[in-house]
Amino acid sequence: MPPRSSVYQLPPEVQEELNTRLVGSGFGGYRDLSAWLKDQGYHISKSALHSYGQEFELEFKSSMEAAFTVEKLSKALVAQRDDSEAAMLEAAAMVGQEILLKLMIALRQAESDPTKAAKTISLATRSLADLGRMTLDQKKWQDQLRKQLQEEAGAKLDRLEAGARAGKGKLDAETLRIVRQEVYGLA
Repeated sequence: MPPRSSVYQLPPEVQEELNTRLVGSGFGGYRDLSAWLKDQGYHISKSALHSYGQEFELEFKSSMEAAFTVEKLSKALVAQRDDSEAAMLEAAAMVGQEILLKLMIALRQAESDPTKAAKTISLATRSLADLGRMTLDQKKWQDQLRKQLQEEAGAKLDRLEAGARAGKGKLDAETLRIVRQEVYGLA
């Protein structure tokens, strides 16, 4: 396994600024980035930066694709339902699960220290389980809310129908039956 890039030895804030500059430069300008790092007190060759930049570009593009996937999934789910926040959470959970699975596979293949790999995979597995529980809890909440709304609508329609049968309602019984079935989908 080749040695790890010296870019990973940079302090987090310098590496973050380097990442920002890489994205801003369209993943080019390695000579200028090397000079900037030298001004910061870090000597990293442009070839080392290029290797790091190519790797970071792949990660960046993958992250952007995941973000677009979440957006597409949530728009598709919202088009089918009225609960846009729930659809966004569901789409994010789906993409998150996919990313965690890919991460676990990559860690298993790349990590040379089995103890470190096992710990990281354990954390990823726990995150995956948490996402699964979140999705299940969300679905339970949606079902409970849907049931509660149907019960409330049914009760209100029952009162309106009772008023209509007694001749005190503003709507006749047939109109209320149509509303119950067509609008609320209640028998």
